[in-house]
Amino acid sequence: MEAQKAYIRERVREIVPFVRECYDDALARDPELGGRVTVSFTIEGEPDVGGVIGTSDVDEAETTVDDPEFVACVEETMYTIEVAPPAGGGAVLVRFPFEFSTE
Repeated sequence: MEAQKAYIRERVREIVPFVRECYDDALARDPELGGRVTVSFTIEGEPDVGGVIGTSDVDEAETTVDDPEFVACVEETMYTIEVAPPAGGGAVLVRFPFEFSTE
């Protein structure tokens, strides 16, 4: 399980520059913007076909950033993650928090 978590963190780190672009655009609208965005996404696929992000949804109860355009950008960016399919096929649900701060 820990290896799977490390693998997912590594894959998410690869898209951080794109998430940062979302944040930079949001900072142009609100220079004080900060907080947490928690995204729930599924990793789906079959071993002989490959893996994809099947769904990506921001968990509003766990999100403190009040900028719908920024939140939507983060949500959409999750679809760019390149992943291997879950072992044995099927889907894996992942919850991933991002923290944003101007400091």
